[in-house]
Amino acid sequence: MRELEPDPTVTLSARRGRAGPMLCSAPSWLAVNPLLRLPLLLVLALMAPLSLALSFDIRGVSSVARDNVQVFLDTRLRRLPDSEVAARRRIDSTAREALRAVGYYQPQISINRLAADSWQLEIKPGQPVRVRELKVRVSGEGEQDPRYRRYLKRLPMQQGDLLHHGHYDDIKQQLQSIAAQNGYFEARFTERTLEVDVDNHSARVVILFDSGVRYRFGAVSVTGSQIDEARVGELISVREGQPYEVTKLAETNQRLARSQWFESSRVLPRRGEADEARTVPVAIELVPTVANAIETKFGWATDTGPRVGLAWNKPWVNSAGHSLSTSVEWSEPIQNAEVTYRVPGDDPLDDYYEAAIGVEMVDNNDTDSSSYSLQIGRHSEWRNSLRSYTLRWLHEDFVQANDSGKVDLYLPGWSFQRLRTVGKPTDPSRIDKMLATVEATDEAIGSDIRLLSLRGRAGAQWRLFTNHRLLLRVDGGALITDNFDDVPYSMRFFAGGDQSVRGYDYESIAPTNSDGELVGGRNLLTGSVGYQYRVLDNWWAATFIDAGAAFDTLETTTLSRAVGIGVRWQSPIAPVRIDLAFPLDSDDGGFRIHFALGPEL
Repeated sequence: MRELEPDPTVTLSARRGRAGPMLCSAPSWLAVNPLLRLPLLLVLALMAPLSLALSFDIRGVSSVARDNVQVFLDTRLRRLPDSEVAARRRIDSTAREALRAVGYYQPQISINRLAADSWQLEIKPGQPVRVRELKVRVSGEGEQDPRYRRYLKRLPMQQGDLLHHGHYDDIKQQLQSIAAQNGYFEARFTERTLEVDVDNHSARVVILFDSGVRYRFGAVSVTGSQIDEARVGELISVREGQPYEVTKLAETNQRLARSQWFESSRVLPRRGEADEARTVPVAIELVPTVANAIETKFGWATDTGPRVGLAWNKPWVNSAGHSLSTSVEWSEPIQNAEVTYRVPGDDPLDDYYEAAIGVEMVDNNDTDSSSYSLQIGRHSEWRNSLRSYTLRWLHEDFVQANDSGKVDLYLPGWSFQRLRTVGKPTDPSRIDKMLATVEATDEAIGSDIRLLSLRGRAGAQWRLFTNHRLLLRVDGGALITDNFDDVPYSMRFFAGGDQSVRGYDYESIAPTNSDGELVGGRNLLTGSVGYQYRVLDNWWAATFIDAGAAFDTLETTTLSRAVGIGVRWQSPIAPVRIDLAFPLDSDDGGFRIHFALGPEL
């Protein structure tokens, strides 16, 4: 029998002759797709307590066949006839149907009743049916489409395999899915044949698919935008005349959302309006985001104590898509304010120019500093990385132990940042992060001193075997100058604190003067190794070892070390970290509690 349409009821008809084949239609999705088998069994298991479910003990077959029989019995036989003869007949026919779906057409089934609602099936599956002939072809414009070519090379069914009706259905569905996603809207099957020769334990599978002509994108219209049409056009991946592709529509929607110019966006292909040239117009409907957004910030960390802040953001200042952000933050040791103006570049998402002005006041340990800065720069994003070229003016009035001064520096700089995550955002299986910064200046360009500043930070986190995490972090820096006494506090190196060497006060590890006051170092090197174990869904127990120092020369370096334990909680707002750290190289001994919000790397 030649299959004309998919049949969700899994009917079977047969003609028997001396050498004639048995011809059958393909079964429904209950010819269990391996990806669906386990979730479906779990759902059925959870549903069982809700009713007096029947119980079936299935023996004698492979796990694939057993699971398929189990699913058929559990979904088809919620109740059995009162007559035991009729009940056995229902169980037998249902089990045979399930076995046929995975290639066993001549099983022997022995059914025993163990209790009122409990049955045992002892199955001898017999010789399975294998695919003797397999022919899957795509014609039309899709014949040259690389998507179809790739799929035809990795079909889930191959010649010589056990016949699996679920795989047969998968092939048909995937051919149709590729067509729908890539504009083959006139695609159709010219033949779908599944022939089974039970006597010879063989099957013939023929699937011929005509993709027809591929449609293309037509005119693209945009409504509701407050941003210039040309600028919005740079966010749109769909172009008139391009071959139709669903991924281009999704990419356009994502890019519009990333711009932060719009509260919502809808990218709508108008298939019903396709013309005789087979072009599909696309309508993009936009709703502008609010012009002003005010955000209050509250936090607490061991390094700084309580923190409060206020941010005012304008996602779009004008129709050209410029944006403005202003932030003010206060804590007892540090107060700062910054205003940033951003101008989109050639690609509004990945290329932009920024101008920023900032003020920072620091009063901590042996530091008293007031700094003012103005920075302009170009920033380019590429594959989860950000490359920046900047020019920064820094004026700083500082007292650092017995060093003090007022300096003006003009600092050309370059920086590279990269963040990669794998898995769910709230529970990634892997994170790696890298930061590198170079700044340099000289009296020849108007600065008070000559210096070269190098800074780097890298970290990684891996989740192992579901409930284990390993974390590594290293932080380093170097300052090359002949005028260290005139280097401002903000460019010197200090270690210690929540993000450095725990167990020690914030920025308390550095070279000191003869009075024991912190001077700061020319170099920095710190590292951390941690292990974490999942206790509950969002709770992890942590252990760690930290070590490092800010120093002038390697010969005079003494590492400060600490060990500790902690707790991690993935709160709905941000990761929460609480650590109990024990310093190993401190005269004070004891321990220090660290509390922080935000990512660990």
